[in-house]
Amino acid sequence: MAFQLFYLLCVLFGFGKAYEEVGVSSYLQENVDHMSDTGMTLVKGWTVSSSRQGMFLSAGAGENAFHDTFKIPKPGIYFVSLNLMMTNASDGFLIASLIINNDFEATSGIDGIFGNTGLNGSLSLSGFLRLYQNDFLSLYLRGSGGTLLRDSTFSVLYMSNIGSVPGFHTLLSRDQIIQNQAKSRIENWRASGSKGLFVMRSGTSPSVGMFCAIIEGIHKFTSNINAQSNGNPTRYALSFALNSNVTLLRKFSSRRWKYSTGVSGVFYLYRGDCVELQIELISGGDLILKSGSSFSGLFLGIKSAVDTHFSVTLRRGNIPAGWNRMENSTMISSIRNFKSENAYSTLNNGVFTCDSEGLFIVTAVVNVNSTFSLPENYFGLLVSVGGSVHDSNSRQFIAWTKSSGADSLIVSGVVELGKGVTVSVYIYCGDGDGAIIDGLFSVVMIPPDWPGVSASLRDTVNLKLSGWTKLTRWKTSAVPGSFSFDNAFSPSDGVYRTRADGTYFFVLQCNF
Repeated sequence: MAFQLFYLLCVLFGFGKAYEEVGVSSYLQENVDHMSDTGMTLVKGWTVSSSRQGMFLSAGAGENAFHDTFKIPKPGIYFVSLNLMMTNASDGFLIASLIINNDFEATSGIDGIFGNTGLNGSLSLSGFLRLYQNDFLSLYLRGSGGTLLRDSTFSVLYMSNIGSVPGFHTLLSRDQIIQNQAKSRIENWRASGSKGLFVMRSGTSPSVGMFCAIIEGIHKFTSNINAQSNGNPTRYALSFALNSNVTLLRKFSSRRWKYSTGVSGVFYLYRGDCVELQIELISGGDLILKSGSSFSGLFLGIKSAVDTHFSVTLRRGNIPAGWNRMENSTMISSIRNFKSENAYSTLNNGVFTCDSEGLFIVTAVVNVNSTFSLPENYFGLLVSVGGSVHDSNSRQFIAWTKSSGADSLIVSGVVELGKGVTVSVYIYCGDGDGAIIDGLFSVVMIPPDWPGVSASLRDTVNLKLSGWTKLTRWKTSAVPGSFSFDNAFSPSDGVYRTRADGTYFFVLQCNF
């Protein structure tokens, strides 16, 4: 006689203290000036005032208000997002860096360069970091003088336990020179040696620069690329590519000297699909991608009827002058376009209406084209929560750019939404001589981090005639339906060690 299969499922009923949501979504109340002779300037004045919809500081983040530093209350994988508006960096380069534990010598890969211009502009920085209890995050400005403008945003959200879902956060290990005008994969990433870096489960090859899905579902990818040219204008496109030959999402950049760009998107991948970061030099001289640039991704969940997930393509066409709400989005079933069942009734004419309370990652990317001739003309991108573009309390995330030819705007962050609250995307054009080439709008609900495991025996177990036999040598992967959400189960000794008080449900299935 033998036990051939053991099935153990643990589901927590109710919310225990250890599983309170952990995160913050904040905005800058006042401008922050940085002078070159001050070295590093700590950005203070972040606020989570309830007067602005979508902003929040979760109870699980601690009792102290968040003003300049976010302290990590429990270990895990965290999503960090910054939408920074900058100006007055005409004498050099203003650099924004997310610093972990005040280690100024190391890089988290979430930093960007803005400079050689007195005009307003923006940086969108984001990524997934592996952090431990009592780690702390702060934003610093360094380099030449400049100003970080009010209404810039800073978001942090706990995503999962360490090791529970496929994901990665990597840094470019050395400079990479781009010389020819052809698409090339960005390679030579590293996933160790700096705080926050990680590769979880399988599917990631840092040296090759490719992530392959080991499970079907929704995945989010981010990148922060620091580039340098020889002073001549250089135009290039940064893109996520599927299986090396299908462009999922592209972002254009056109600058000179030193600058930063990045692309962020949410895609529904099937098992075996592979995503890589590619670059294409469109015009200009050689381009150098600087070491310390980052590329990260994480599995977010499946497209279920319970949670609200969608990613839709924004309409193409000319943009009238002024602010315009993006309408008539299209949903063609594809890797980059998907909807959960609940999203069908909550997305109407480009406006998303939340049907239940929760935390959401919102991403908007718009590629534009123009022939601007006046310096006061620019493009703007705004994600509005719970109101119109004219309502200052609804302006959750905003970005702007000024460039003739193809260029891109991107915002990404975390919002807390209640039932009936709306989210919509607006685009601004300075003189009406602009057009949208492509655009993507994604909203993904982040479920609570439930504990649980489904395991099966590796081998047949022969039972003794009398007494108890302890079952060991389990496996939580390579069998359909297997999983381990919280790493509380030890496959080698068959013990599940609960990490929080609560009510658990166990199921045992035995084949003799």
